[in-house]
Amino acid sequence: ALHDDVQAPLAMCGQSVLAAASLAVMPHLNIEIDGRTIPTVLFCVTLGETGERKSGVDRIATGPILERQKELQASYQDELQAYETDATVYQISRKRIEKLKDEKEIKQGLEDLGPAPKPPPLPVLLCSDPTMEGITKLLIDRPYTGLFSDEGGRMLGGHAMSKDNKLRTITLLSKLWDGSVVDRIRAGDDALTLYGRRIAMHLMMQPGVAQELLADPMAQDQGFLGRVLLSYPDTALGSQPY
Repeated sequence: ALHDDVQAPLAMCGQSVLAAASLAVMPHLNIEIDGRTIPTVLFCVTLGETGERKSGVDRIATGPILERQKELQASYQDELQAYETDATVYQISRKRIEKLKDEKEIKQGLEDLGPAPKPPPLPVLLCSDPTMEGITKLLIDRPYTGLFSDEGGRMLGGHAMSKDNKLRTITLLSKLWDGSVVDRIRAGDDALTLYGRRIAMHLMMQPGVAQELLADPMAQDQGFLGRVLLSYPDTALGSQPY
């Protein structure tokens, strides 16, 4: 239907639908093969000339996801306000308990109070040009997200793929594709260990821009390109009635 209506190359339409389906499915189930647990995660890269209607295809394929993101954003402020109220009540109650003189009463009071309330997860299901620090921070609250862009060159030329950050970006994305544990330990910062985090990816870009990624020795040596489902369909330019 996308191919007929948008008149983009069929493989490009397929890539967009597969990537969107991966993002929709991956929070809910994994695949088991020979005793191995594998995430239902896809990394897609699609090449297409200017005018191939990459944006038109991607906009439709990710439409339901964007609608869901709008719903989450609409309720986020109410959830955040409720959290701030609960957090204030928690702090007041904790201070009142800590002022007790009897150690057993303090211990019992803290046990009855329970853990501090957690803030609502950020209402972000799709991002197009993140830093890996931003992705990690997002995955603390929300265990899944999507890295989707119909202008993938923005990411290749952005902060995440700069000379100083490229190895870190490729390594983190590869770990998320594998379903590996994501950890971060910094001096003067809390240690962070994240389990079961997922990220789906679809970068659409012009062939000339893609050469920077496809010919990158680091992306090859780190096995990143081997994790990518690549599509470079024949052009539809000149065969689109409108």
